[in-house]
Amino acid sequence: MGHVFCLATINLSQIGEDRLFTAVAEPSRKLSSCLTAPHHSLDPDEFIPWTLEALQDEFSFDRSIMFTIDPKRRCLIAYCQPETLPGQLQLFEIEISGISGLLLICLREKKPVIIDAKTEHENPIIKSLNTTEFLAAPVLHHNRLIGVLYAKNSQSKKLLRPQLLPEIMPIAYEPVIAMANAKKYEQPKKHAQIDHLTQLFNKRMINNLLTEMFQENKSKLANIAIGFIDIDKFKQLNDSCGHQAGDDALRIVADILRSLTRPGDFIGRYGGEEFLFVLRNTNDKSAYGYAERIRSQIERRGKIMSRRFHGHQLTVGIGVSMYNTAYRHYADMLEAADQAMYRAKSEGSNRIVMQAGAVSQEIADPVPYF
Repeated sequence: MGHVFCLATINLSQIGEDRLFTAVAEPSRKLSSCLTAPHHSLDPDEFIPWTLEALQDEFSFDRSIMFTIDPKRRCLIAYCQPETLPGQLQLFEIEISGISGLLLICLREKKPVIIDAKTEHENPIIKSLNTTEFLAAPVLHHNRLIGVLYAKNSQSKKLLRPQLLPEIMPIAYEPVIAMANAKKYEQPKKHAQIDHLTQLFNKRMINNLLTEMFQENKSKLANIAIGFIDIDKFKQLNDSCGHQAGDDALRIVADILRSLTRPGDFIGRYGGEEFLFVLRNTNDKSAYGYAERIRSQIERRGKIMSRRFHGHQLTVGIGVSMYNTAYRHYADMLEAADQAMYRAKSEGSNRIVMQAGAVSQEIADPVPYF
């Protein structure tokens, strides 16, 4: 979706003064409290849409979008309110190397501008959003550019007045304040959700997810599978090879889970040497096929790492339960998966067991998981 153009040196004398805000001016408008009041949420998915909605109401814009800057990928990314964009542009992004003209001035000089298609028909935002005119205002934090506010009136056909430029700047600081506050709490929140060793979700997050799932309509639970994964003879491996080797084994299992799990499904470390997965939109054969790929990949990696583990095999026992209406609480389904896993362990190492009433371990031709 990105657009690539050559960066050019801009001759400011060729830019109309009515299109570029070059002086610091006092706002002529007294901003409403909804724009200047502190935000009451630390979630960008909440406070940025609130700011954009207030911006549209205050200035009667037809549409407003916030673009954030991704410094690693060097692009502008449309942030939040995807419903304000056509479906094919909901992941809209612009490569910074493709920006020129007034938008480049906005980024470099950190000044709001009004851009129209008559003079800049090659502007990537004009081309992609099919607009004739838009306002761009830099979003700054300690004078560092972190994003761009976009607003337009293409539906109402109201002209964007140059007088709006100094008035729009205080608004650009509102999401910055909230984003700065959000970042202060981002790391503690992450630490509360993530297992530090494997970087998977922890037991608390697993239970939160399952609680939310079981509050949904029962029809949405019909194709849910839960699986427990337990590393075979983990205590022996730890005692013989040391805790560092045990940590390596846990990371290997986590990495394999990450590599084989679809977006939208859920994996986590439940505690000790136990992991858990939650699959959506699946059936017993597909769930078994997923578990089999996990089992075989861990076994294969264990053979490669046999010297690191002093000859100990790295294998797992996996128990899987499919949802049925007898489960009134997620704990019932967890218990079924846990019992299936213990059966796998009791029958020997390196096994998969499905819950009673689903399918046996000898299931044939699993339906592809992906």
